Amino acid sequence: MSGTRSVPMAAAGLCQAGAGMWRHQGLDFESPFPLGEPLPPGSPVDVVVRVGGTKPVGVEAPGPVVADYATPDRSFYTVYATGDGYLVRFHGQCEFLVNADGSKVVCEPGPGCDEGILAVLLVGTVTALLLCLRGYAVLHGSAVTWAGQTVLFAGHSGSGKTTLAALCCAAGAQLVTDDVVPLTRAGDGFFCVGLSRELRLRDAARVVAGLFPSPGPACRPTADGRLAIRPPAADNEANLVSAVVLPRPDREARGVSMAVVSPAKAVLLLLANARIPSMVLAPMQAAYFEVVADLAQQVPVVEAIVPWGPPFTTAFVPGLLGSLGGG
Repeated sequence: MSGTRSVPMAAAGLCQAGAGMWRHQGLDFESPFPLGEPLPPGSPVDVVVRVGGTKPVGVEAPGPVVADYATPDRSFYTVYATGDGYLVRFHGQCEFLVNADGSKVVCEPGPGCDEGILAVLLVGTVTALLLCLRGYAVLHGSAVTWAGQTVLFAGHSGSGKTTLAALCCAAGAQLVTDDVVPLTRAGDGFFCVGLSRELRLRDAARVVAGLFPSPGPACRPTADGRLAIRPPAADNEANLVSAVVLPRPDREARGVSMAVVSPAKAVLLLLANARIPSMVLAPMQAAYFEVVADLAQQVPVVEAIVPWGPPFTTAFVPGLLGSLGGG
């Protein structure tokens, strides 16, 4: 295969200065970037992450396209199949080399690419690919627990799902995950598996951090210009899904208005919100389609008009979550 590139094993060796052990999204990482919760040194890991040398980001396809995310104005990233793995190219920024089973990742920054951007992309898109390779259906969304129930918020970038999850946490919910929602079926239920520890708020929603009870969540700026907050986390890594909400933020709304969508429409809406869009690999397609098709039949999927800011409020949260079975 012309242009095939493999994960350089020398770069993906057994040690790299500054690497730590981390638990993130149900996977154990050895990584130079902080990911989720720290693990004791020497812990066995599922994924080894290394940073390679800086080099220009490629423009030619190294192999068949596996997935692609673009808008009419911009191409964000493309995933290619190589001879022994995958290359994730974030156009104009960097590339990630992933071996076939997702156990080794090498980050190759382009000229001028901030290492903080590598961390953001690793936590999100690259982790989503690693989970897809392990057979999970990975939804683009956020998830919280409330009164023993787990509610997913699904939607495209900018749809309000992260802000809504943060408002729920400010009102007393616990965070399960943000951005990457791995789903699997077990018995008669559907579970969100793994935890992520932060919510990344856009500029307009930064004020939500101030709605938490004192002393508030730990906060830090991210390399992509957002504010990462660390709300209280769920107790368990496997959380039974109670409902899926498709948020429809409305600045004029004074209360919550919800409508359960039909299973057929729910399938289409959930298919449109895969975390790795436009997947062409049959096993990844099948895993996602099978889970969301059954999920739409068994779990309520609702479109919810919710009051929106600024100014933001948590006043509607108990009614929203309570009506979904959470108390």
